[in-house]
Amino acid sequence: MEEKVSVVIPNFNGKELLVRNIPRVNSLCPNCEIIIVDDGSTDDSVKFLRENFKKVKVIANKKNLGFAKSVNIGAGAASGDFLLFLNTDVSPRPDFLKSALSHFQRFKNLFAVGLADQSHEADKIVLRGRGGAKFTKGFINHFALKSTTGETLWVSGGSGLFDREKFLELGGFDPIFAPFYWEDIDLSWRARKQGYKCLFDARAKVDHFHEEGAIKKIHSPLYIKTVAYKNQFLFVWK
Repeated sequence: MEEKVSVVIPNFNGKELLVRNIPRVNSLCPNCEIIIVDDGSTDDSVKFLRENFKKVKVIANKKNLGFAKSVNIGAGAASGDFLLFLNTDVSPRPDFLKSALSHFQRFKNLFAVGLADQSHEADKIVLRGRGGAKFTKGFINHFALKSTTGETLWVSGGSGLFDREKFLELGGFDPIFAPFYWEDIDLSWRARKQGYKCLFDARAKVDHFHEEGAIKKIHSPLYIKTVAYKNQFLFVWK
């Protein structure tokens, strides 16, 4: 089923990560369509990709549009039945895709499958990818669940496999959450309200190097925290 998968990778000044991870994506998804949406990079990412990866479809935004718009652009240009969203700081492990795809054969109402993030943080690996939540005083308090295969409140936009038809039906990620965070929780919530299911697959493993990604390399912890709180207010407002 790999020939039906389109890999969409948003990029902003992630040339060093692309050098390391694109060959691995190519190797583990040999029949996948690979689309990289460059979000106004200034580090020659586009030139590097076009010179070294001829089979990769490169879409270059003229200016920085943020995560949601970039991923939506890639999804709109994709031809696969499934959309595999990977951040530039994500490196897949063998057989991750086969495992994730198997769930769509079992559940017709399946919207997306979250991958098992082996999150590299400082000197340890933290298992992430499955989330739960409860409403407290009008706000949604989300938290990590045990990393075992099962339902999840949301599927991460940085490492998840989505049904393309359903993704487009729901309008993709909402750009109101720009520049980043909460757009995947919002989309998964909207999918749930339509009767769709979101799953987490503990066998579909990827390595996620958060400290090397664009968000933490470019922005201060205070700015990131401020954006996260702002977007929680927007989610509740919606």
